[in-house]
Amino acid sequence: MTFRLNWPYVIACVVICGSSLAFMGYVVTSQTYRDWTQGYTRAHGFTWPGVAALDLAFILTFVALVWHVYCIARTRFGPEHLSQPGLFGVRIIAWSDVRRVTVFNGVGYHVHAGRRRIILTPFAYAQPGAVVTLLADEVRRHAAQGPVPPIRSV
Repeated sequence: MTFRLNWPYVIACVVICGSSLAFMGYVVTSQTYRDWTQGYTRAHGFTWPGVAALDLAFILTFVALVWHVYCIARTRFGPEHLSQPGLFGVRIIAWSDVRRVTVFNGVGYHVHAGRRRIILTPFAYAQPGAVVTLLADEVRRHAAQGPVPPIRSV
């Protein structure tokens, strides 16, 4: 089962975070460039290799954000398992293997099964309540053979 994404929320998150990262990169790069054109080799404690490293870090952070949005969009809630793309292939957690679910302020749900973890972001979906309800129902239904995994808030 897949849920429809809450595109206004997702786009707002990408635009706000992307704008913040672009602004941080611009501030550091423009100050260093201005001082460099005036003949200084160090500007506000930064050299060009340091600025390039910071700009690269900002770009990689933005790429990671876009990757996370892709993972959210490709998360699948199956009748027997939960799956999500990862850097090294698709992560699959069978509902019966879930050992605990950790909730971070109601925003992020981390589903743990041994050393595997899938992060769910309910507000990224059009019906966040349905995502949380499905998660709780599937964990309880498949835990009938053993103890019910705790759903803890952090």
